[in-house]
Amino acid sequence: MRKTIVLLFLSSISLFINAQAYIPPEKPKLVIGIIVEQLRYDQLEKLSAILPDDGIKKMINEGTYYKNASYSFLLSQAAPAFATISTGTDPSYHGMTSDSWYNLFNDQVIYCVQDP
Repeated sequence: MRKTIVLLFLSSISLFINAQAYIPPEKPKLVIGIIVEQLRYDQLEKLSAILPDDGIKKMINEGTYYKNASYSFLLSQAAPAFATISTGTDPSYHGMTSDSWYNLFNDQVIYCVQDP
């Protein structure tokens, strides 16, 4: 019984220590997000041998690189997908729900980045 309690205690301490998030000492000066449609991470790893050391390979090796990130909605259009990846939240929160939408006041379809 004592062994079980000690084991549970040590396991819970281990989980608590590993759950602590790493917070860098300083804010980064620049954040760069690169999104390449239809490019899976494994394809990028296959190409790493021919990539120069001072380009994308440097960003992968020295930056933050997510191999298996996922979101809880279907990325069916580019604008909501890019906004979700950039903000880390769902379209219902960031507001970019489609590549284009209907403007009732002007009676026209407007592209998401259209600016007269």
